[in-house]
Amino acid sequence: MNEAEQIKKQLARYEPTPAKEVRPKDDPIEETGSIWDFKLPEDWQPEPRYVKEEPDYSIGFKVGDFWPDSRWSDGHLERQALPHPNYEGKPGDLITPEMEASYWKKYQIWFDASAALETCIRLHLNIREFQGGSYSRPDKEELKQMFAEQWQWLKGLWTATTGMSEPIEKQLNAWADELRARYDAQRKHGAAK
Repeated sequence: MNEAEQIKKQLARYEPTPAKEVRPKDDPIEETGSIWDFKLPEDWQPEPRYVKEEPDYSIGFKVGDFWPDSRWSDGHLERQALPHPNYEGKPGDLITPEMEASYWKKYQIWFDASAALETCIRLHLNIREFQGGSYSRPDKEELKQMFAEQWQWLKGLWTATTGMSEPIEKQLNAWADELRARYDAQRKHGAAK
């Protein structure tokens, strides 16, 4: 075998091999038009859901109470701006589409308000500890503006919600101090959260 034949033989290893043919019946696009089109049986009905026995979260609630079922994996608890909503109706009542829509509307407001309160606490801490120079973005005035927008929205919710009132600045400072302590503990233990 001469040198040219050896090179051709070695290069033949790198030639593309013909792709295997896919059988049409295995192709989901052929069957439904898309791999995401899932068809439920025509007679399918969702399982009925009923109102569960839950505590009334508004009893004894104060702005800033922790929500024990936090979604954070680092174990920190989230502060609530409003009490967690419940389904309307008595335990055992069938949950209607209207009840479901009403609950999720209230839940979204609760979720957004709690996130806004957490944001306000972080912004308050940032404003308090701001040491910026001309290069800092956002600057202190921008931080104050962001805080004011969120806080104004929360004040409107608290005013519109029976039994709610705006926390005093002393309370906001205490929450910011707790946040600073958590940040310091994370830094001390090497957490990057």
